[in-house]
Amino acid sequence: MSRTLIFTGHRVDAPDRAKTRFPPRLVEAAGRAIGKAIDELAPTDAIASASRGGDILFLEACRARNILTTIVLPFSPDEFERRSVAAVEQGDWVARFRALIAATPPEQLIVLDLNDEPDPYGACNLAVLKRAQAASSSAPVLLALWDGKGGDGPGGSADMVERVRRAGGWAVIINPATWDRGHGTGRAAF
Repeated sequence: MSRTLIFTGHRVDAPDRAKTRFPPRLVEAAGRAIGKAIDELAPTDAIASASRGGDILFLEACRARNILTTIVLPFSPDEFERRSVAAVEQGDWVARFRALIAATPPEQLIVLDLNDEPDPYGACNLAVLKRAQAASSSAPVLLALWDGKGGDGPGGSADMVERVRRAGGWAVIINPATWDRGHGTGRAAF
């Protein structure tokens, strides 16, 4: 039986971010938590975008486990890199993004043309969800690296969690904001 796992997650904080959400110091811990959740969920395939931080960590962890991955981008890889990957020196996100894109077969790289869309990231979330629903007869399963708060704008992790909830799915939430308090991963059925 196939199990498609979709992912949403915060980007690593840019140096000028006013309120810390996913600081670079938590990247290694996030990578371990994502890998552990993937092992527990045992997906046969995975779908995500490829922003710096959570998305890239998820895709790398899936590929290390030989899980078939599909990458969905709202813009061309060059435009997406400029908007959603670059801006943080630490972590070598641009090189990691480029390596993922280069290793992705054309049929597993979905590039949407959403430059003129008022909510391109929300539309990308919807495309990820619809692709997962088409691939599986069961309710959507989401892994989210998310602090449980509203996003900076439309189309972020909060948006995806809400879309999965409305679709009757469930989520495993990895909350980096709770790691200092000894918590971190929880399952949320909607």
